[in-house]
Amino acid sequence: MCNMITITVNGNNMSIHNTIMLHDFVQQQSITGPFVIVINNKVIPQSAHHNTPLKAGDQLDIMSPITGG
Repeated sequence: MCNMITITVNGNNMSIHNTIMLHDFVQQQSITGPFVIVINNKVIPQSAHHNTPLKAGDQLDIMSPITGG
């Protein structure tokens, strides 16, 4: 049995497996780019997604860039 943790994604609580990396979470949620992920007010570069574990209580903000003028 896998332990579950709760994180907040764009203001909504979500239960996930306690051993998931950010990259795997993005794939499971079918998030497509371009996007920026901020965890606990820190921008996580895409190069670090494979090495960033999600932890209980993390607050993720997933944002798409907005263009305009």
